Amino acid sequence: MARRIGATHRDRLLLGAVIVGAALLFWCAAQAAGDPPAFLVGLFVLALAAVTVNPHTATGAGLLLVSVWLWYVAVDDSTTWWSLVAGCALLTVHSAQSLLASGPDPAPVPTTIARTWLRRTLAVAGVTLATGALTLTLHGRSSTSTTATIIGLAVVAAAVVAVLIAARDQGDEAH
Repeated sequence: MARRIGATHRDRLLLGAVIVGAALLFWCAAQAAGDPPAFLVGLFVLALAAVTVNPHTATGAGLLLVSVWLWYVAVDDSTTWWSLVAGCALLTVHSAQSLLASGPDPAPVPTTIARTWLRRTLAVAGVTLATGALTLTLHGRSSTSTTATIIGLAVVAAAVVAVLIAARDQGDEAH
């Protein structure tokens, strides 16, 4: 194990640290929003260890499944603002683990690929935060109509499409 860590490129070690940090951020959000049972704490830690030790397998999916299970069991109020933190943390775990598994341990992560992943992850996080904030803001307001909610989500969707088209056009100009 020590040899493997020593042979792993610094970029990939940094991605492993991002995975651990984002998973711990998810855990903090789950603690703040609810009370996770002790057996899920152990399962979460084991799944996180499996991802960091062997990211080239389906362990990332296992960590996400355990995380969703933990959230479902621990959090009673699904309309908590902590769900936005948890969602972005899990997105970060998934993106970093996928990027980490995209090449051999000794190889650096190409800068262009890392930037592409970062842009895409930030775009998804932005849409997630905007949609979640809109939904949580409108939730519970008796005066909010279904029509207003649909119009608000349509505006968010149109903004996302506009940003994606602009990013694609900018990428085409660069090549």
